Amino acid sequence: MYDTKCYWEYRAKVLPSPNSANSVMTVSHREFLRRMIHKYKPCRLLEFGAGVGRLFSEYADIRELTICDVSPTYLEKSRSAANRLGLRAEFYLCPEVDVTPFVDEEFDIVVAVSVLLHQRPEEIESVISELARISRKVVVISWCERGSLVDKVTRNTHCYMHDYHSLCCRNGWEMQDIEYVERQIYFTYGKHYHNIARHLKENDILNVL
Repeated sequence: MYDTKCYWEYRAKVLPSPNSANSVMTVSHREFLRRMIHKYKPCRLLEFGAGVGRLFSEYADIRELTICDVSPTYLEKSRSAANRLGLRAEFYLCPEVDVTPFVDEEFDIVVAVSVLLHQRPEEIESVISELARISRKVVVISWCERGSLVDKVTRNTHCYMHDYHSLCCRNGWEMQDIEYVERQIYFTYGKHYHNIARHLKENDILNVL
């Protein structure tokens, strides 16, 4: 049975890591995060599940950067990546995937890119609730559409196609800033902002869930 913490610690220790952040996170994906940082102008940003630090080059102007992971080995990889880029950050190990050591609304933005699709169905709602709890503005996430290579090859092994639209509706969150980027859906969610759909209407989202 897939266990989120055990799998990612095993992967961090045994499987080879990408040599370059650019080889994993393309320009188009990074551009979405760049626009969200510009739009919400965060002073305090948390990245949940940063892995090897593939997004760290976008954080140069963040005043207070915090990195959180469930894998001790990946957390050390994140620390090394930050040091190479000269980033100052705080690093925390999460005791569980849905438990963080932070107070309510401690961060302006929480980033979890290509992370939540790895949470099991029975834990996904508590994970995104926890991220919403510690974010003052929005949570930035992405997931792969149904029918993508990730969906076909890894579904129910370590990737899951969660119904984020229903999860957000059920908890009173608004899906915002929705964009379709290279077969992935990006959006933010939060309680304090109006829905801003850039390239997709709600019906289009439902068609790929």
